[in-house]
Amino acid sequence: MGDTLRTIVKAHPAVLRKNKQITWERILELGSWDALLDDLAEAMIYEFGWLSASDKLNYFNKKFGLDLSLSREDRSNISSAELLRHLIMHNGGRISAEHIRRTGNTALKLGDIIPVDHDEVSGLSFAIRRAASDIFVAVSEAIFKKKDSDVKDIPRFEEEADNE
Repeated sequence: MGDTLRTIVKAHPAVLRKNKQITWERILELGSWDALLDDLAEAMIYEFGWLSASDKLNYFNKKFGLDLSLSREDRSNISSAELLRHLIMHNGGRISAEHIRRTGNTALKLGDIIPVDHDEVSGLSFAIRRAASDIFVAVSEAIFKKKDSDVKDIPRFEEEADNE
C-alpha cells in the first residue's frame, strides 16, 4: 500500500499538503524541487507505514475517496493476516500476550507456536489479493482517471465470486 501511496504522490504532489514543517537547511540539502518532493513523500509514506492494515484501507477512503468493495470478512482476514505476520516476524511464531489481547483468542497459550493451517492462509491470501486488486482499480479510476475498460490484466475477484 505504501507503493500505491508513493505513486499517487508522484502524480499529484498536492496530496502532501499537511501542517508539517521543514527547515530551510533541509531544503537546501536536498537541492532540487524533485528531491524535496521525494523527501516529503517518503516522510508521508513512513508515517503511513505505521498504520494498521485496516487503518491504511480507511486512509485511502478518507484521503482519496476510494470506495473499496471489501467485505467485512475480507477486512477481518486482512487484519488477521497482519497480526499473524507480526507474530511470526517479531516473536518467532510464538504466541504473545499482545497477540492474545489483540485477537481476543483466549484459547491460545502464551509461548506456544501459533497454529496455522493451509485453509486459513489461503483465505487470508485471497483477502489480500482482493484488496490489492480493488486498490489498483480504484486508484486507476479515481486518481488517474482511467476508464474501467482501460484497466486490463488485473484480477477482478468480485466478478469471479459472482460467477460461483
